[in-house]
Amino acid sequence: MLFSCRSLALGGAPLTGLVLLLGSLPSLARAAEFSEMLGRVPGDTNVLVMIDADRLFDSALAREQGWKKKLATQQGLHPVLLPVGSKKLVRAIEVDMHSGTQTKELTLLDFPKGPSLQKIATKQQGYIEKVANSDVAWLPQGAYGTRLGQDLYGFLFPANRQELSAWLRARSGKISTYLLQASTGMKQSGPQIVLAMDLEDAVPMSQLADKLKALKSISESQVDIPAITNVIGSLRGARLGVTLGAQAQGTLTIDFEENVAPLKSVAQALVLEVLSQRGLSIDELESWTAKAEGKSIVMTGLLGDSGLMRLSSLAELPSHLIEDPEAQTDSTNPQLYATQAHFKSVDKLVTDLFKKEWTTFGQYAQWAESYARKIDRLPLLNVDEEVQQYSAGVADLLRQGAESFRGVGIRSYGRQSQVWNSNYVNYDYFGNRYYGTYNAGDQARRAIGGEERMQGALDSATLRREVEQRTGDIRKKMVAKYKVEF
Repeated sequence: MLFSCRSLALGGAPLTGLVLLLGSLPSLARAAEFSEMLGRVPGDTNVLVMIDADRLFDSALAREQGWKKKLATQQGLHPVLLPVGSKKLVRAIEVDMHSGTQTKELTLLDFPKGPSLQKIATKQQGYIEKVANSDVAWLPQGAYGTRLGQDLYGFLFPANRQELSAWLRARSGKISTYLLQASTGMKQSGPQIVLAMDLEDAVPMSQLADKLKALKSISESQVDIPAITNVIGSLRGARLGVTLGAQAQGTLTIDFEENVAPLKSVAQALVLEVLSQRGLSIDELESWTAKAEGKSIVMTGLLGDSGLMRLSSLAELPSHLIEDPEAQTDSTNPQLYATQAHFKSVDKLVTDLFKKEWTTFGQYAQWAESYARKIDRLPLLNVDEEVQQYSAGVADLLRQGAESFRGVGIRSYGRQSQVWNSNYVNYDYFGNRYYGTYNAGDQARRAIGGEERMQGALDSATLRREVEQRTGDIRKKMVAKYKVEF
C-alpha cells in the first residue's frame, strides 16, 4: 500500500480560538462559522468532511432537482443525505489506512429548531441515558446522539459508550494542522463541500521505490524513480472541494512538501491508479484535467449524479435520524409508505453498485462495504418486518462480498509465495558441471493469479444473482400483501 495516515495534533492555544482568529481574515470568514463544530473534532481524526448546507441547498442544481422537496420516499436516493433546515455538517472520521476500514466517526450537525433527544430516541425506538453527565440517545442503528447546544447535534458511530464519554468530557478538540488548513477552503465563494485526508508522515520510504515500480503508471513510463520516490515520500494530504452551481464542479488537490515537477508526466495516471487500488475512484475522474505545479497535483472536472451519490457515502448521516417524523408520514397507511420507501432505497442502492465499472477487487470491496453501511442506516420505523429482514440480508451479503473481494489479492499472494523455481544440475560437452533454474515457477504464479481473479469474478456474479433473487422474491411478497406495485 502506498498511503497510510497519521493525525498530527495541534499543540498550544485551543483550536476554537485559533480558528476564530483565522476567521477574522475576510478570505476565511466562512471557515470561522464552523469554528464551534471544528472545536469538537477529536484529535485522532484523519478524514474530515464539511458541508455548508445553506449554500448547497440554494445552488442552482439543488433547486432544479428539488432536493429540499424530496421526502422519505427518496431516502437513500438523495445525492446528499441532510435534513432540510440543517445549516452545516462536519463529519470527523478515523480510518485505518492500512486496512481501509473506519474505526470511528463523529458527525456534528447544526440544525436550528431540531427535535428533542427524546423525540429522536422515540422515533428510532431507542432510549435516553446519562453519559458523562449529559443526556444521550442510544439509537438501534448503532449510534449515540446528543445535543451539544441549542442547535448543535452530535452522532457517534459505532455506539461505543466509553468513546462517547471520553469525547464528551474532552470538550474541545485538537484538529491536525493539515485538516485545519484544508477547512479554510470553506469560503462564501468557494465549495459547499470540502473533504480532506491527513496523510502527513505516512509513507514508509524503505519500500516505497519498489511499490512505485510495481505500478503500471510508473513502470510503463520513463521517469526518475528516485526523484518520484522523494516527492511521494513527502506527501502531506489530499482535499476535495465540490462546488455546486448549475452543475457540480470538483477540485481534487494532493499536497506534498517537495516540488512535484518529477511527477508532471505521470501525475494523473498515478493518482487514478492509486485511487482505483484503494477503491476510491469515481468514473468522472478519468475525464478531469490535471496539472502538477509547485507542491501540488490539482485535478478538476464535473461530477454527475452517480459521482455525487458515491461521494454522499462520505456524509452518510441519514436525515431520518433527526427529521420530524410527523412531517414524513402518510397518515392513511404509514406502514405501506415506509415499506415502499425502504424497499425502493435498497433497490436503488444495489442497482447503482452493480452497474459500477470497477477495475480492481479492492475497489469493488470498498464500494460494497460502503453501500452495505448505507443500507444499514436507512429508516426502519413502520417498515414491514419482512422487508427489514430483506434489507439486513442484502447488507450482510454485500459485507461478505467485500471480505471475499479483499481476499483475492491476499490469497493470490499467499499461494504464489509457496511456489519455488526448480533448480537443476547438468553437464556440458566437456564434462563441466553447471547449474540452472527452471522458470516454471513464474508460469505457476501467473496461473494462481488467474485462478484467484476468476474465483473473485464468480463470487461477484454469485453475489449479484443472490441479491437480485432476494429482491425479486420480496417484491412479489409485498405486492401480494399490500396489493400495490413495489
